[in-house]
Amino acid sequence: MHPAPRLSTALLGIVLIVGGTALATNFRGLSIWHAKRAIGSVSWADRPLRRIQPWKTLLQSPLKDRVRQQVSVIRVVGAAFAVAGVFLFMYGAFGIGHVLTN
Repeated sequence: MHPAPRLSTALLGIVLIVGGTALATNFRGLSIWHAKRAIGSVSWADRPLRRIQPWKTLLQSPLKDRVRQQVSVIRVVGAAFAVAGVFLFMYGAFGIGHVLTN
């Protein structure tokens, strides 16, 4: 395999490790900021969804509870991204899984 795809894979792994760790550890409030932005970006759908039963109870809960629930989901996803980044970095940097035949 050529070194160019391995280098880009290793760099993508590093980006996933840094970004996933920042989300998983709530670095400087990044997870809370992201949760508030995500809830704010779909606020236009609150009024129509309030009439549908599955979302009725969720949307009637206070914003603080909704943000807290979203932050917990973001932190789990961030941890998964960090773990995937480790595997991508190992694959790109050390060529684990490559069979080099000339």
